[in-house]
Amino acid sequence: MSICKKVKIQIAILDNELQSNLALEILKDIPASGKNIPVIIIADNINHFLIEKYQPFKIAYFFDRYNDFEKILPAINTIQPSIPS
Repeated sequence: MSICKKVKIQIAILDNELQSNLALEILKDIPASGKNIPVIIIADNINHFLIEKYQPFKIAYFFDRYNDFEKILPAINTIQPSIPS
């Protein structure tokens, strides 16, 4: 069963470095759940290849894990008003 169907997820923050491409598996699971869940990707190096890798999933934000950490909370606050309660 889909993790997105088991728990109430309002936003997903995924690490690009999750083992065994788990981030991609979770991303594939979101549309299958029938939910529109905003996603933030955290990675070591944001580059064209990484953005292309996730392009089909309409990622809300990409953040560098070392240089953009302080930008994550404002991004969540930007997304939050669109999250249904």
